[in-house]
Amino acid sequence: MFEGSYLGDDHVYDPAQGDPIWNVSPGTPLADLPNTGNTRYAMARTISSCYCQTEAMAPTASSFSADLTHRIEGTFEQIAQTRMCDLPFLNSRLRVAAVAFRPWQSSWIGVLVTPWGINLLQLPTSDAPFPPTRADAVTEVALPGGIMPFMPARLDTLGEFRMCSLFSPARQFADQATALETAWETMRLLFEPESVAQPKVGPDGSAQVHPERPDRFRRCLFGLQT
Repeated sequence: MFEGSYLGDDHVYDPAQGDPIWNVSPGTPLADLPNTGNTRYAMARTISSCYCQTEAMAPTASSFSADLTHRIEGTFEQIAQTRMCDLPFLNSRLRVAAVAFRPWQSSWIGVLVTPWGINLLQLPTSDAPFPPTRADAVTEVALPGGIMPFMPARLDTLGEFRMCSLFSPARQFADQATALETAWETMRLLFEPESVAQPKVGPDGSAQVHPERPDRFRRCLFGLQT
């Protein structure tokens, strides 16, 4: 509704009711108010136009996730076809897939399935880059379902990101469907806060963890040997 037009300046314009004073039919939205010289109507049309443009320009989380998924899959598909294509431990039954990427504490986390392994990936948002670390530094990231160790990585098409190995190699998977099901189950358990106690989280989302916990988590998660 828009203040100061319906039945005079001290009333509120309701699109559901219209405005009999200015012969505006019920159901007329702000953007379609007539150009009658009424300055408040002109203001309403301008506000409506700006609001619609802002809505159109603002990317949704789902659209950003879809774009990120496309970039990740394109990047690793290229790697699969080039420098990884002849490695002896590849699982030819698996294909590159980025699964269930979702926002988490100024980053995006999801599962990457490839013929050579299955990994968690964490990518920073554009306004919160990861702090510089050594190439061999481990960052323990506290998630609702567990605390997982990530290693730093970088690719030109993705920039800086982190990886946590779940299965490497991934030869125990009989088909792509099983690998994808595992990826979805990973994300379900990692982001299901009622299933485990919340770990202590540092300012950057990191936390300390016992060395044996990630391996135990992987075994409990999938019932498979890594």
